[in-house]
Amino acid sequence: MEQAQNQGRPITVIGAGSSGHAVAAFLSLQGYTVKLWNRNDATEVERWLNPIIERGGIEAKGKIEGFAPIQHVTTDLASALEGSSAVLVNTTTDAYPELAQQLAAHLTEDQPVILMAAGTLGSIEFLKGLTAAGFTGDLLIGETPGTIFGSRANAPAVVEIAGQKKNVKLSTLPRGREAELAAVVPEFELAVGGDVLSSGFNNTGASLHVVPMVLNAGWIESTEGDFLYYQEGITPALAAAIEQIDNERLAVASAFGYEATSLHDYLVKGLGAPAGNLNDTIHGVAMYASMPAPKTLDHRFLWEDALAAVVPVLALAEIAGVPAPMHQAMLTTSSALLNRDLAAEGRTTSNLNLEGYTVEEMKNLVNDATALADWKQRTASVPVSV
Repeated sequence: MEQAQNQGRPITVIGAGSSGHAVAAFLSLQGYTVKLWNRNDATEVERWLNPIIERGGIEAKGKIEGFAPIQHVTTDLASALEGSSAVLVNTTTDAYPELAQQLAAHLTEDQPVILMAAGTLGSIEFLKGLTAAGFTGDLLIGETPGTIFGSRANAPAVVEIAGQKKNVKLSTLPRGREAELAAVVPEFELAVGGDVLSSGFNNTGASLHVVPMVLNAGWIESTEGDFLYYQEGITPALAAAIEQIDNERLAVASAFGYEATSLHDYLVKGLGAPAGNLNDTIHGVAMYASMPAPKTLDHRFLWEDALAAVVPVLALAEIAGVPAPMHQAMLTTSSALLNRDLAAEGRTTSNLNLEGYTVEEMKNLVNDATALADWKQRTASVPVSV
């Protein structure tokens, strides 16, 4: 699609953090009218929204460069959605239940929703929130398992984009409308294929985030993250632990009949890393080279990916009868480090209204519109918890 064809077409970007900065800037530079929303949190408004309002846009640096005007910056959802042709959700995944409840009053069924970096079972959690809050439309909704851009927003109204990832897959709930949803923003060059279970099984958050955070916990606390997260934080022994949890993810996927992409192949095919042992491959990812470690354990790398990667894989492993001891170890240790009951907060079968489901019933749910409609009917009577 040429830029001229996009001129003025409004798209709503939900979430103004680093990922939201990158997506909003990219869309603006492609000619779209961007409506950027963030929750009305005083700290976040001061950090993310006010600088964009003052400058009139976002400055993109790195692989994508230019000043991107942002026409509408707001904390009001009704204003953000009014007249929008699509909604791109870039919040952390723990925000899904509350955000879905808020969106239900303003979203229309002709506004497709893409959950960007939805984690595992993200679309199901989001649709549960919408349905329980009273939304009844036939919504075109889908997800990507990871972010589209490697990005950091370390200065006010500035985003550094290290690169646009290749072969990021797009799935819809239920399966079958992927090409239609991909056409919403063709410039993303999303790969079409697979259902949302397949998408979730390609979530590498447990491997790349939870394991390094847990095993480097002492280093993070004692130095306040004064080291390079991948280049210094990943060692051969730590890479071996990463490979173990990755193999569990692949085994659970296989039990459901899916061939998920290994972390090694994702890094090589998606991020241009050199093939080899996993330690060398991680070190060879160019966009990871200068990434600093988080300054604290209270970081989305730990709690978000525990909630949206570790917990749901454990739920699916239980359904399939597949052991996942590394996932359980990471959940137990993450909960202890953060002093939180992450299992209770995460995407369990009970939290997603999936108790008693079998492997085949889960596959029917994400592939068959009738099965999904039955689940939505039961879910409509279950109040959303926030």
